[in-house]
Amino acid sequence: MNDDDDVPYLMDVNDAATPSEWRLATLPAIIGRGSTCDVIVRSLRVSRRHASIERTNKGYLLRNLKDSNLTFVGGKLITECLLTEGSEIGLASPEPMFVFFSSGKTYLGIKSPALPEAAVIVDDHRLVYDVNTTKFKCGQFVFELPRSERLLLRYFLDHEGRLCSQAEIANAVFERDFDKQEIYSLVYKINKRLREELPAVFARKPIRNIEKEGYIFEQ
Repeated sequence: MNDDDDVPYLMDVNDAATPSEWRLATLPAIIGRGSTCDVIVRSLRVSRRHASIERTNKGYLLRNLKDSNLTFVGGKLITECLLTEGSEIGLASPEPMFVFFSSGKTYLGIKSPALPEAAVIVDDHRLVYDVNTTKFKCGQFVFELPRSERLLLRYFLDHEGRLCSQAEIANAVFERDFDKQEIYSLVYKINKRLREELPAVFARKPIRNIEKEGYIFEQ
């Protein structure tokens, strides 16, 4: 058996850490922006010692290390939480920063219990929009989104690879004064939907928030 088989991993899905993949060979592992942390995060919103992951007789436990810190799992604020395959961890924000894998087997794709049963592995990895059906397509997989999310994702597809400011998005998509939180919420929902429905294509979130500048869509 490979030594990595029983070692948990964290995968950075928010470009918040370097490197983007962390092998947690020694537990407990401290996550934060301090230089002595086991997992070092670049964001100034994250505390120097923000959270920890430890192994218990019930499984892997994520623990918030300070009352003033904000730690989330699956978008929900937690003090401590047992992690499962594919748990999305957010620090200082509900937006996922890391995805948790309990072993190298899962992370390296030898087995994939984190993938939902309905997940579709596609040959064509390009997401496209069908103007006739107002649906999105990726390989053989076709899906719909609510109107606001549909308009926003279509806009990103039309501007793939280009940094789009929040003002540009608001004017083009909503045609009114924009609410930063509303755009953030829609982006979060789109990223979550794409990664749930097409995990083989969007292991990392396709729409990235470039702090104070806007958003960029890449696939």
